[in-house]
Amino acid sequence: MGLDCDACLLCEPGRFCPGGEVSVACHPFSFSLPGASQEAECSCVAGYYSINDTTPCLKCPPGVWCSCCLSYVPCANASTSPAGSRVVAECFCEQGFCHCCTQTKDSAWHDAGFVDSGGQPCVLDFEQPCVQCGPNDVCVNDTLLHCPENSLAPAGSDDARNCVCEGGTSRNTCEGLWL
Repeated sequence: MGLDCDACLLCEPGRFCPGGEVSVACHPFSFSLPGASQEAECSCVAGYYSINDTTPCLKCPPGVWCSCCLSYVPCANASTSPAGSRVVAECFCEQGFCHCCTQTKDSAWHDAGFVDSGGQPCVLDFEQPCVQCGPNDVCVNDTLLHCPENSLAPAGSDDARNCVCEGGTSRNTCEGLWL
């Protein structure tokens, strides 16, 4: 007659089982696959990172993004992100800077692709550095806008009010499409 015992089961997701009857929960904001046998198999979830395999997961700080695990990735030059960012697309240009590749809409307000400041198709790449907005342009919410005709703005402008009428014109004669 054999011993009467329970079957051995795989350790549950989110836990590690070093052996025997012990099942230990992974640190908060971390996960493990079924059958994990050591704490090092617990990985931080997106938006969190850890200094090493056995320390608690920390919330990803502003200016970087964390897809998982042991590291974080800084946002590109002249861009930042909110705390807890999970993907590079959460990095956005700082005020007065842009990727200069703006999403457009068609007449029915459906997405119609991306165009650069010259109206040519482009690919928005959040891993590329943001560039300072040029003179007579305004960079706001990662979008490049042009000042109306007969108005000027300094490089790095981030507010439509930076577009001011040239000498010899008034707001009525230089208004065009005000931002």
